[in-house]
Amino acid sequence: MNGNLIFVTIFLLILPFMVNGNFRWSTCSINDVDADIINVSWGPDPVGAKGTILQANVSQTLTNPTTAIAVIIFSFNDVYGRIAGDTMHPLQPGITNIEGTYNVIVPDFIPNSFTFSAMIYDFELEVISNCVLFHRFR
Repeated sequence: MNGNLIFVTIFLLILPFMVNGNFRWSTCSINDVDADIINVSWGPDPVGAKGTILQANVSQTLTNPTTAIAVIIFSFNDVYGRIAGDTMHPLQPGITNIEGTYNVIVPDFIPNSFTFSAMIYDFELEVISNCVLFHRFR
């Protein structure tokens, strides 16, 4: 069998199991957050100018239902984890599945080396249930 055909076949078999569509991502454990990965893809990537909107597509099953004050947070962070800007969207109480597209505003200042993060935070339980970091350079 041709080597290219084998590679394409393996790639197509693995493709449905890829977690995130954007490359250079990691778990949030580097920020001392022990949470499951959130399945999100976003764009434009690279990020546009300040004030522009990017879209984050989320498809995630949750282990536990959300409470009355759960949110999904998208943020731009410097290399030390400090937030340069964020966008929060409330989640419906009692859901166990998130399927949707969320608008995220690009902040006025993003450092040259930054992470774009997505996480589900429950204010009532004070817990991050899902999180992912995307590492970028401007």
